[in-house]
Amino acid sequence: MLVNASVRAAYLAGVYDGFVPVGALRAQGDFGLGAADRNDGELVMLDGRCYVARGDGAVVELADDARVPFASVTRFRPERRLRLAGPLPRAAFEARLDAWLPGPNRMFALRVHGRFARVVAGASDAQTAPYRPFPEVYPEYHLISRDDLRGTLVGFRMPGLMRDISKQGYHFHLLSEDRQAGGHVDDEVIDDVEVEAQELHGVEIAVPDTAAFQGAELVLLPPAR
Repeated sequence: MLVNASVRAAYLAGVYDGFVPVGALRAQGDFGLGAADRNDGELVMLDGRCYVARGDGAVVELADDARVPFASVTRFRPERRLRLAGPLPRAAFEARLDAWLPGPNRMFALRVHGRFARVVAGASDAQTAPYRPFPEVYPEYHLISRDDLRGTLVGFRMPGLMRDISKQGYHFHLLSEDRQAGGHVDDEVIDDVEVEAQELHGVEIAVPDTAAFQGAELVLLPPAR
């Protein structure tokens, strides 16, 4: 089961105020990704612990009372594994995953752990209300390129029919092995990794009971990340 705090359409529209406590997310899952309050960093949940990568490159663990505006979490219990050796740039990596995972209309949680020849990842600084839509914010992300990095990509493969709930296709956030680097992954080159996958068979959504959410124009915008 995938548990979503809010929907991607709201996040794209600029609904960035946190409404779900991290502790509530951890009660629903031990694996996932999302955004921090005011879009002040990128969230990654791994092995039941919740981290946020900030725009300045720092990674901190979030307390249970921290609130987030958007997240997708699940209880990760991998059902299949694949070893990949590179170098595999993003297009080749995703093509290998497509050939391995069944059915383009099926949902999967994916954990990719090992060594990366290069990862480009980062986050935004905190936004100030009135918030701009996400496609206006993403060009200002602080994306950092790191070579020869060991770590984990936490993410999902979502079919097009889910695009209003989560990002269509592959979406990964990074957490380095030393917990010193992270963020939304903009590009990657695989070196030597193990991929673990779990199929997800349903979605539960909690929507914000806020004026910003109720007043947002929840239409799909052109993809920006």
